[in-house]
Order: sequence, then structure tokens, then C-alpha cells
Amino acid sequence: APAPAAAPRPAAAPAPPPRPATGSGPLVVEAEAGEEQKLLATPLFEGFAPEELEDVIGALRLAQFEPGEILVSEGEPGNSLFILTSGTVRAFVRDASGHNAQVRRLREGDFLGEISLLSGAARTATITAATPVDALELDRPAFDAIVGRHPRVGDVLRRFYEQRRNSAAEAEVRSRG
Repeated sequence: APAPAAAPRPAAAPAPPPRPATGSGPLVVEAEAGEEQKLLATPLFEGFAPEELEDVIGALRLAQFEPGEILVSEGEPGNSLFILTSGTVRAFVRDASGHNAQVRRLREGDFLGEISLLSGAARTATITAATPVDALELDRPAFDAIVGRHPRVGDVLRRFYEQRRNSAAEAEVRSRG
């Protein structure tokens, strides 16, 4: 007699991408369509035309960080900006004696890295994950291509750059000895 057929096993739901272990660096995957709603709440993209927003969303990559991981380090070259879609990060700057001092917390909807991206200067702060963080990253080549097609995207980013470039909180910390 033939052996009884094994009962079919239910299909497993696809697992979310694994989060990296602390210190292993960001896990980068394609940005998901559901991130669009979070982007619409980001002040950086307020008023973008649909085709501008579509171009930006298409160029984003998802990076995930665990608490304590460094997103960017003060003094290093900066070739991208990050938009936080979940979690909280802390921004630190070095004072005159080389000690780090926290100058702000950023959370979902905030963004960082525009100063280095636009100026070509080194990162102006060290950003660490305070909680698990999902951030969408836009790198320089993608940014340059988008600005080539949609110059207004660069103009909007420059307005934020001007507001943040001379942060009073960062200047006060840097002057301490």
C-alpha cells in the first residue's frame, strides 16, 4: 500500500528584514511604498509636486540602526541625508576640549545630513540611535540627479540648510572648554 501523503504545511508569512546586530552597521534594503505617508509628514517634502516626490521616493534606501549605533560621525565626509521614519536619534557635537555634548533629539519625520550634502563639508555632528531606528537615505548621486530634473528640490533643501547651518545650540557647545 502506498504511504499516506504528508499534510501540506501552511505557507509562512514573509519575514521582515533582519535588524543588524549592534555595531554591524546599517542594513540597507529598498524603501517600501508604505514609507510614502511618513515622508508626506516630513517638513522637507511639504509642497513638493507629485513628480518631485515620486522621484525622491524612488531614490531612497532604507537603513536600520540599533540603539547606540552611529548613523553619522562629526568630521567625516557626508554624502547623504537621512529621513527618520521611526525611532529617535541623539545629535552630539564636540566642545573645545573634545567632549561630546548632546544638542538635540530627532524623531520620526525629522531629517539630518543636509548640511554636508549641500556644502560638501564634513559632518557637523555625531548622530546615534537612541532607539531602534528606520531611516531613509538619499545619497549624493541620486540627489544630484533629482536636482538636475527638479531644481526646486535643491532650493527647498537649501532653505533648511540655511536655518540649521548656524545652530545657536551647536555654537554654544563648541565654544565651551
